[in-house]
Amino acid sequence: MPVAACGICCDVCEFYVKGICVPCAAGTNADGVRQKQDAEIKKLGMGCPILQCTSERKIAYCTRDCQDFPCEKYRTGWASWMGPGPCPYSESWLAMFPRRRASGK
Repeated sequence: MPVAACGICCDVCEFYVKGICVPCAAGTNADGVRQKQDAEIKKLGMGCPILQCTSERKIAYCTRDCQDFPCEKYRTGWASWMGPGPCPYSESWLAMFPRRRASGK
């Protein structure tokens, strides 16, 4: 069951299930990152900026490993790739995450 660096499970993605997309990878999986980025560049013209960021920061998953999550990139979207607005999580989920992290609940 592949899980993307953003924390989304590929098995629940329509594009992956229909074979439109290759599975994603943790940011620390160099071969998986390269394969995913190459496939996205070929199909979409650019690779996933979330996967690129986790790879550069040498962290596996944003939601688990990044103390900056949710960063401004998630709140405003990756306009050049995903469009405006929060992505791939909702504004309410992004607001909840730091509160739960701080409270430990």
